Amino acid sequence: MGKIAELKIAFASRDGQTITDHFGFADEYVVNGEIREVISPRRSENPHTAFAGIVDILADCDAIVAVKFGEAAVKYLKSRGKRVFQATGTIDNAQKEIMRKWGI
Repeated sequence: MGKIAELKIAFASRDGQTITDHFGFADEYVVNGEIREVISPRRSENPHTAFAGIVDILADCDAIVAVKFGEAAVKYLKSRGKRVFQATGTIDNAQKEIMRKWGI
């Protein structure tokens, strides 16, 4: 259980239970049950500034999960040490799948 407790995964979600948004449209992320608000790239005058702001807010997270990511977002997030996963459905199911992929 130690590795699971240490992992932090941010899920793009409007309801706290399902993965609901594309990375560029997400205004909220759920991290270990905590809701974190961000300024989505679509609402920002400069998407790269928005990417940096999201990474700052999710700095303690190991991975970011959304319904979809654009190529520029994936490249930027990976360059900042974040793992990126595309998923749909519930946060619980996605978290189990990610843990399986990580061998935890």
